[in-house]
Amino acid sequence: MKKYSIQFLIIFFTGLPFLCNAQTNKDSAIILFKNLIDKYNHTDYLSYRLEYTYREDSNPKVVLDSIRGYVMMSKENYHLVLGNTETIHNDKYNIILFKEDSLMYISKSSVGSINPVSILDSMFTKIKGIEILLTDKKRAQLITLNFPDGMDYKSAEYFIDGKTGYLLRIRYKVNAIQMLNPADRSNAANTLLANKWGIVQCLYSKHETGKFTDNEFDDKKYFIKEASEFKPTDAYKKYKIFLASPGL
Repeated sequence: MKKYSIQFLIIFFTGLPFLCNAQTNKDSAIILFKNLIDKYNHTDYLSYRLEYTYREDSNPKVVLDSIRGYVMMSKENYHLVLGNTETIHNDKYNIILFKEDSLMYISKSSVGSINPVSILDSMFTKIKGIEILLTDKKRAQLITLNFPDGMDYKSAEYFIDGKTGYLLRIRYKVNAIQMLNPADRSNAANTLLANKWGIVQCLYSKHETGKFTDNEFDDKKYFIKEASEFKPTDAYKKYKIFLASPGL
């Protein structure tokens, strides 16, 4: 179990109900994805829980790896706890806590450096042969992406609650090599693992609003800056600070 490392793109999706029959329409899919992202980005003080699992496609009943956590987000700020890793993002800093190693990484805030909408648009327009299905179900909308042969991903499914507009589940079918630790991938390229597929699934639950304050994003809970020196607060006095950006 330890040989696997759940590595996934966490994109926070939700949106307005989108009623349609199955169709391949890239423009409609991009609009729906934008609506999904916009709802999460513009819902103040939103919190929800996450549960990721990894299974082999050939034996989907057996969970090989799993990780749980939760998110608190408001506007461009967020606080993500995923297993033993904690990430705090505000307008000044990105702070990552590695609890097992008692390490605190601090870097400059990366607001605006990653735009998930542009990433999706690039994926849709540059990947030849991708199939996009938009399907209306009784209680949810389903977006399915089927990737062409030769890629690390075979498919991706996004289930959106038709009543609340929040995301229910994301399910990826990914080449098993991508689930290995990076140092092990090159050695596995010519093994039987290259022809195996895994399933990464994330369940989203307990969406709530107004259950926390801006204190969740306050960097002063974690360190104090004196001149150019960063010192951990008493609550994190055992942590070693690593500055990941120059000129902080």
